[in-house]
Amino acid sequence: LASVISLGGDWFLFVALGGLVFDATGDATSIGILIVSQELPIFLATPWAGWLADHLDRRKLMIVCDLARTAICFAFLAVGPENLWLGYALVATLSVFAAVFDPASAAATPNLVEPADLATANAMNGSLWGTMLAVGAALGGVISTVFGRDAAFTVDALSFAVSALFLLRIRR
Repeated sequence: LASVISLGGDWFLFVALGGLVFDATGDATSIGILIVSQELPIFLATPWAGWLADHLDRRKLMIVCDLARTAICFAFLAVGPENLWLGYALVATLSVFAAVFDPASAAATPNLVEPADLATANAMNGSLWGTMLAVGAALGGVISTVFGRDAAFTVDALSFAVSALFLLRIRR
């Protein structure tokens, strides 16, 4: 449930930020730079992120990542056409924490479900990203259009805070 909420919020953010970048620049290349700002840090951080997930308390690691991502998402409220560089930097920072969260979450799954349910849990986790891409992006577009980008940034920040609260409750 924590992953569903935070992944949905991620797509709220990306749609809103993509709209801001395009409105400010009118240039599709700037959207490409945004995507690189999101994906390159994940590529670079993943090797050591897996090590962290194997050597630290995974639940605490995921909570720290979610709380950091909450603060980062609130910082998006300061991004505007005049300081798009800040949006790129925040996306990159957010991606580093995602790169740490994701392997910790995947590695924690066997600790949360019965062995007989592990295959189903892994399949559900695998389909979660694509599902939340569709649902989160659609809802993010609606929220951004109706309530504005700041609402989408705030929803994403709150999604990470709620995710952290759910993770705090895990006791298995």
